Amino acid sequence: MSCKDNKSTQNEQKAMKKDLLSAACVAADAVISSISGAKIFKKLVGEVAKKAPDAVKAEKLTGMVGTGICSSILLSGDFIPTLAQAIDRAWAKKETCDEEPVEEVIEEVIEEVVEEPAPVVEKAVPAVAIVENNDEEGDEEDEDSFAGLNLSGLNFIDAKAEPEAYADLLAGEARGELRLVTRYRRSFQSRLIQSQGDVQAYYSEIKNKLLSYKGVKGRTSWGNESFNKGRTYLAKVNAKSKTLYLYLALDPEMVASLEEGKYNFDDMSSKKKYENVPVLMKIKGPRKLKHALELIDLLCRDQVQLPEVKNFEAVDYTVPYQSTEELVETGAVKMMVAGIPMADLPVEELKIVDLTGAQVVADRS
Repeated sequence: MSCKDNKSTQNEQKAMKKDLLSAACVAADAVISSISGAKIFKKLVGEVAKKAPDAVKAEKLTGMVGTGICSSILLSGDFIPTLAQAIDRAWAKKETCDEEPVEEVIEEVIEEVVEEPAPVVEKAVPAVAIVENNDEEGDEEDEDSFAGLNLSGLNFIDAKAEPEAYADLLAGEARGELRLVTRYRRSFQSRLIQSQGDVQAYYSEIKNKLLSYKGVKGRTSWGNESFNKGRTYLAKVNAKSKTLYLYLALDPEMVASLEEGKYNFDDMSSKKKYENVPVLMKIKGPRKLKHALELIDLLCRDQVQLPEVKNFEAVDYTVPYQSTEELVETGAVKMMVAGIPMADLPVEELKIVDLTGAQVVADRS
């Protein structure tokens, strides 16, 4: 059966149902006040259910009960809705029994599929990221080369401070003209923030100890934090991931002679930038922290003869961890970027850098 024929049949059935309900309402007038009439009407409903497709015959059957007892029609207020529900149930029962299943015809539309060739995606050339800690320990390293790449002569820019120049470099990389090299220049504060273990706790104790002496002031620069009394150098503090570095303005020979070498330290007097604070204590645990605090007392109380601050209250100088991306945003880390023209990269150097197809990161700590 087609969809059109099925719709036509459904419309005819709806029309017959309407006629049936109309005929039943006519019969209701005759059944209200008569018990015998009610019995006749009950029989009528059964006949109507059987002969529903023929609406004309159903109307004649309803007329069989007559119309002479319609004087009590006012009593029919609650009966007629019930009557209509009975007719609906009879009709639904007939539809369930007599209706033949209608197969739904679905026309299958076959469209010609034209396969487009998959776009050719060129392998992205990984950038080189060099993490520079700017350590104050003095272990100078060659910054002109890394992973086989010659970095001398490259113009590094601060990506955050020069966004337009950085955008140009990214565009050149997207066109396949450049390979970007990134250097993360980390400040003392950034290294302290990202330190591990108890480094921040050690820093907090060392700083409180130095500031507990009258007149001592701390000054934080990009590479370290220094402590002075006026123009008198006292100490300098720096940090690595798991070690706190404390440089003190003490005579290395004098410290070495104390208690038969009790204090294990590094003599930095041969390096010019540490000539004022040549005694280096690398604090990695409680024992080294205890020795560092003793040497601060030796320096401030005995050598410089500074009085202690009365009623000094220690402060917690520890700070929450932040990611490198967050530190770049705050300026505590500078993301320095340069581009190497692809034409200037020998095949050998490309192989050295692209070992795994991922970004190469070197931590110089």
